[in-house]
Amino acid sequence: MTIRRISSSKVSRDLKTLGHNLSIARLRRRMTQAKLAEIAKMSVMTLRRLEKGDPGVSLGNLCMVMLVLSPGSSISSVLQPSGDIEALEREIVQLPKRARGLGRAGNKLGRSESMADDDGLYRIFRET
Repeated sequence: MTIRRISSSKVSRDLKTLGHNLSIARLRRRMTQAKLAEIAKMSVMTLRRLEKGDPGVSLGNLCMVMLVLSPGSSISSVLQPSGDIEALEREIVQLPKRARGLGRAGNKLGRSESMADDDGLYRIFRET
């Protein structure tokens, strides 16, 4: 088994913290590593590597353990666009100082409405 090195010490620390948190969550549920590994459909060795913060463990294995330990949580919400505050702040800073209108020709096109769909994405619709 080859242990992979991570160049970023912050990523390495975060993985170790995540592994430790998984271990605590497992223990709080009074589960052995063998039982959790069985339910999550992985080997005990893979679970141990995950709990140690090994960067070589697949994301799929992490998702399976999260599903078993916390069925209501989802890794897909980690960088959800609607919650990406840093990107939103960057976009706000880059907004123009003033909005330029379309002039009289713009009025002939009709008014525009902004509507959010189910995913929280905004699309512009024009009524003519």
